[in-house]
Amino acid sequence: MLRASFATHLSQGGVPIAQIAGLLGDDIATTEKHYIGHSPTNNSTDCL
Repeated sequence: MLRASFATHLSQGGVPIAQIAGLLGDDIATTEKHYIGHSPTNNSTDCL
């Protein structure tokens, strides 16, 4: 749960997805799949 909160807060704060992926140790595709809905440029209200 902490990992998801960390990534979501970074995404909402405008941190690039590639940087979030690097911090999590994931590839970009995996990170996008889980957290892109929380991007400030995406008005989606999708949950994790």
